[in-house]
Amino acid sequence: MNFADIAVLCVIALIAYICIRYLVNNGLDSCSGECGGCSTCKWARDVEKARRSIARKKKLKKLLHL
Repeated sequence: MNFADIAVLCVIALIAYICIRYLVNNGLDSCSGECGGCSTCKWARDVEKARRSIARKKKLKKLLHL
C-alpha cells in the first residue's frame, strides 16, 4: 500500500465516523409519530404511509442498536 491508498482509507474512515456520530447524536428520524397535528412533513396527507415509514425506521434503529 502506498500513501494514496492510506489517504483514501483515512478519508473513508473519517466519513464513516462522522455519519455514525451524527446518527448516535440525532437518531434516524425526528418525527414523533403524532401525525394528527402535523402538517409539515411529506406524510401529512397519508397517515398509513407515515406509520409504515416510522415502523421501518424504528426497526432499523433497533437493528443498529441506536
